[in-house]
Order: sequence, then structure tokens, then C-alpha cells
Amino acid sequence: MSYIFRSDKVKVGERVVVRSKIFGEFHDVIGHITYLGADELRIRPQAQGGMPSAEEEITIAREEIHIIKKLSPRTVRNSDIRHLELAHALAFPGQEQQWQDQWLLSTGFGSGTQSHYGAPLGASALFQPIPIDEIVDFYQQRQLTPRILIPERIGKQAETLVREQGWRIGSEMLVLTRRLTTVHTAAASPRTHIPDAPSMPLQPGLSMATDLYPLAPPDTQWTFQISEHPDTTWLHDYHQGLALRNLHSNNSTDLLPETTLHLLSAPIDGELGFAELVSDHRRIALARVTITRGLLGYQIVSPVLVREQEKMLTAFNQYLLHWGVAKGATDAYLHVIANNKESIAFYQRLGFIEHHRRRYAVVQ
Repeated sequence: MSYIFRSDKVKVGERVVVRSKIFGEFHDVIGHITYLGADELRIRPQAQGGMPSAEEEITIAREEIHIIKKLSPRTVRNSDIRHLELAHALAFPGQEQQWQDQWLLSTGFGSGTQSHYGAPLGASALFQPIPIDEIVDFYQQRQLTPRILIPERIGKQAETLVREQGWRIGSEMLVLTRRLTTVHTAAASPRTHIPDAPSMPLQPGLSMATDLYPLAPPDTQWTFQISEHPDTTWLHDYHQGLALRNLHSNNSTDLLPETTLHLLSAPIDGELGFAELVSDHRRIALARVTITRGLLGYQIVSPVLVREQEKMLTAFNQYLLHWGVAKGATDAYLHVIANNKESIAFYQRLGFIEHHRRRYAVVQ
């Protein structure tokens, strides 16, 4: 089991795997915790897809528990994780992307950006050796620090490598998703090309996006606008919003140098938009919005502190989700730092659910 993901304590209601040792033999049960006591744990085996079931509870004594590990709320296939991470790679192509065996190597505009990493996104990456020498050479030749992305499960080999070689591991991130329920999946026709990508079947949507939540109409208190190209003031406000967010979260990931912000508007293999929420002629929230492989991705920043922050963010999210529906997206996704419980709870109220986790690692 992973040593860098899901180390947080488990709670009643969560989906877990419990490995118990009874009479010298190991037994695994996957399900939802119904009771967590000092002497015993009770778990109800899951239904299909990781859903809660009405099965009879299983009681396991504390002394019999060998390992207990938190899982994602629903069953997620490795192919779904790969599909979503490839969509994100298309959304942030950076300066250069190329394949090295089953690894996608991407260069960004700074060592901490979403475009700078090598990632095991080929369909056979789990079954082939990591081309670590080639990955390190690729970045060193470009005078960049070698940095790899470790997506949960499909990055098992990378997880082992960074532990053995002592790489520095970054913050744990949650990838949250939700189904855009009013979309007809048959109408979606995402462009999905990355040069020389290993072939793999496309999927009309994620097998586990979320339970079904209807899209609420956006609030009309603010003005929503989205354009194909940002102006210089939009880029400046976006940079200011990133800086403010990272200051509050004590995290410098994805803070682009201001001189390279215009590169955010470079064409991508998909839909690209620059959204803003305006109140009294000033921008109070912004988002770079993409649709790649049929998936809507975005990150909201606010360059100013405003009253009714949650109401404003709820309205902005609804505008963005409706825009995705109109453009044919089947699902939406976004990233949240694992220890940001407030943001996770907020997006859960909007119908998002955890899909998988990811971390970056940098060579020492």
C-alpha cells in the first residue's frame, strides 16, 4: 500500500480497506466504517462501484487489524486516473511536450508550474522500467530541475523510486470531479492529440465522477464574462490572485513569473477560456478554463478579499459549470491541497467528490 497517500485518520462513514490477520492468515475487506471504537471496528462491505450497501456489518477486533487505509469515496479505475491526468496535461502544455517510452515529459515556465514534470501516463507505464536517466537528462539539458508527477496508483513505480533515491516530495493534492449531468455524452467529441502519444481508447466520461447533483442557476448579483483571449489587466489580476491564494495556503506551486503570464493564453488542443466575475466594475474572481478530452478543468483565484466570499464562489462555479455544459464537457475536475479542509468541504457542497490523489517529487 502507498506510503505517501491517504495517511489521514479514518472516520465513520468513510470507505476503507481493512487488512486483518486471523489465525496467521490475512483477510481484506473493503467497505464503509459504521463504528470505530477502542476495542473493535465495524465495517459494512461496499456495493458495486464503491457505493454504500445494506450488507451485514463485519466486526473486527482491534488486535486483529494489521492495516487500515482510507480509499476514494467510489471505485476508480487506473484508466480513469490516466484519462484525467492526460486531460490536465493537454490543458497545460507548457513550452514543450514529448514522450519518453511511457512517460510524458513536459516543460513549463518555472520549476513549480503545472507544465513542468515527467509523468507515467502511458497505458503500460506500470509494467515498464522508469527511464529515469533519460528523464533527468531531459530536464538538465534544458537547465530545469528534474520533477516528476506521481498520480496515485498509476505512479507506484515512481513512488518507490523517490523513496529509494531520497527525492523531495511535495504537498498531497486531491483531484475532485463531478458529472455534468445535463450533457449528452454522445455529443462530446474531444480533441485528444499529444504528439506521439501511446494509443489508448477514449472514454465519454469518467466511470466515477460523482453522485448526481443538478446544476443550480447562477446568482445574478454579479456579472460573468468569459473570453478567448485575456488582456494585460486580466493577467495581472490573475497573478495577484495566485499570489494571494498561495500566501494563505503557504504554497508556491503554480505561481508563474509575471513576465511569462501571457503564455497562459497559448493555444491548447481543446477549448480555452478566460473567465471573470465582476462587481462594481472590478474583477473579484478569475479562472483559466479548459476543456480537454471532454473534461472541464479550472482553477479559481480572487485578487481581492470580498464580502460573501462563499456566495460569490458558488455563483462563479455555477457559471463555469454551465459554460462547460454548453461546450459539451461531460465532467468537471479541479485540484485542492489535501489539508485544505474548508475548500474540500465547499466543493463537496457543489457536488464534487474525490477521484484520486497526486503529488510532485523533485530530485535533491
